[in-house]
Amino acid sequence: MAQAKRDHAGDMFAHCVIYAFCMAVVSTMLFTADAIVPACATLACSHAAADVLKALWGRKHKESMQSFVIDQSFHVLACVLVAAVFPGDVPLLAAPALMEAPSICEAFGEGMIVVAIALAIMRPASVCVTKTLGMLRSDSRKNRGEKRAESDSRMNAGRVIGYLERAIIVILVRCNQASGVGFVLAAKSVARFKELEGDREFAEVYLIGTLMSTAIALGVPLLFEKIARL
Repeated sequence: MAQAKRDHAGDMFAHCVIYAFCMAVVSTMLFTADAIVPACATLACSHAAADVLKALWGRKHKESMQSFVIDQSFHVLACVLVAAVFPGDVPLLAAPALMEAPSICEAFGEGMIVVAIALAIMRPASVCVTKTLGMLRSDSRKNRGEKRAESDSRMNAGRVIGYLERAIIVILVRCNQASGVGFVLAAKSVARFKELEGDREFAEVYLIGTLMSTAIALGVPLLFEKIARL
């Protein structure tokens, strides 16, 4: 849908409607009853504005790392500002349960943080790493002549490995077993040893991707926990 929404207004509208619906559902879990509508409207409108501006820019300019970072930073900033401005002490969906057991509020908030972290380190993180590495690869490597089926297979395998890598790192850190992160990275390097030894360009891209994936896995939980305390 990413390419379609840039080229067709109908796809862009459908994307914005789907996003607005998702934000409406999420808002009922995070904000008080009187803050749901303004919070949802702010998130939906900011997202739509960012996507429209990005689509207009993309029609005239080639996508670059700078434009990607600016776009994603705007989305994150909008979420942080909404979380800071609108009250969420007693989320609408948690209100009935709070009348019977106040401790549910704490459990509810912790559960939402875990869900948010899990969602963030999967597909969004994968897209971020993939786009970054794609922009760093040289044209010579892109045109090396590798079969498309083989290339797609390796890309899918790398995507799944990234999912598992980030999930394991987050679990280890949250269980106060940060020393195990080194084992995860070492195991990943052993599997790629021959390619790392024989291809310097691949080794550099691999290192950047691994460090970026690890930074996301370590930074996302800290970011969401900081936001939760606002």
